[in-house]
Amino acid sequence: MKTKILWGLVLGSLMVGSAGAVRLRYNDQPGTKVSYKVGLAATGIIYALDTQIPLQFKGTSGYEYEVVSVSPQGHITTRIRTLPFQVQSNNQPLPPNALPQIPPLLVTIDRQGKVLRVRAEGTAPPSTLPAGLSFKYDDVLSQMSSLTFPQRDLKVGDTWENTVTVSLPRGGSLRVTARSKLEGFQTVAGRRCAVIRTQVTLPLTLAFGIAGQQAQQAVPLTGKTTGRMTGEIVSYFSLEEGLLQQSASEMRLEMTMSGPSGGPGSRPVSVRAVATVRTHITRQPAAPEGG
Repeated sequence: MKTKILWGLVLGSLMVGSAGAVRLRYNDQPGTKVSYKVGLAATGIIYALDTQIPLQFKGTSGYEYEVVSVSPQGHITTRIRTLPFQVQSNNQPLPPNALPQIPPLLVTIDRQGKVLRVRAEGTAPPSTLPAGLSFKYDDVLSQMSSLTFPQRDLKVGDTWENTVTVSLPRGGSLRVTARSKLEGFQTVAGRRCAVIRTQVTLPLTLAFGIAGQQAQQAVPLTGKTTGRMTGEIVSYFSLEEGLLQQSASEMRLEMTMSGPSGGPGSRPVSVRAVATVRTHITRQPAAPEGG
């Protein structure tokens, strides 16, 4: 316990420089463990042909974050265990196998939070997604790495930008842009935190293909998705511990999927979706030692 307190004080003194400048870095103390609760809610409308379908989606989950090791180069290997997602769609609970199962992940980052490597620990569970779609853990974690920091001291009002390129299963890529600003400092749950506001832009123009069945013959469904997701994330990052304390995001999704309906001589179909997605991540109190 004394070692952890001493390390926190040392890290805090290094991160808070002169004249109110700070150097934001992630925790690199092996054995550090924290838990988070995640809440998600989405509302929107799907426009298909002449029909409008309301969309209501909410869920709760959580994850455990552990610092496993640090390399001589300063690369930090963390373990992330995701808890089961409890989800309701239009006020109806979804079955447990409706969403991809995520195994424990070993995620390697640098001290600024850039994701360097992601690999599943153990055997990954079978995919529950339709044929032709895939769930790539490294891409998902890369998209989540919008809270990265520059290798310099920051003062209130300073800004920086981070761009992540995400590979697509059928070729091509998406470019995620995150523009961040150090807004100030605030104490949350007794911890002095940097308040960071991030604007995120994700274009959603890509081709897709899903294997289907037509008259007992495999018929590929191909098409194109256009649109984008934009929004804002407000994060509170503990200065002394180098850990996320909490965050809240609100994202606006506008997307159109177009392609053939699949039948001989059929007309192309187009489905448009507009939604607002809100997410909250909150660090949970530590369990009593020895409990």
